[in-house]
Amino acid sequence: MAERAFTALHDGATGNTEFNGKNLGFAVDEIDINDISAENKLIADGENTQEAIDKHATDWIAAHQADCDGWLAAARAAAN
Repeated sequence: MAERAFTALHDGATGNTEFNGKNLGFAVDEIDINDISAENKLIADGENTQEAIDKHATDWIAAHQADCDGWLAAARAAAN
């Protein structure tokens, strides 16, 4: 997988996630397109408040905890 030093951040902003020559971001293409489509559908179907979206994110993380833990471990390792 290619390294990425520019990514979308959690608050919708974009920015350079490279620090001291190390990429601290994550690849958005590691998230299954079906999960992204499901989230878009929930939002289109009216679950579009910040509270609803936060719940979607919390639920998604819980269902993909191992992936998230791996991304965090990789980011922490890259920061050292």
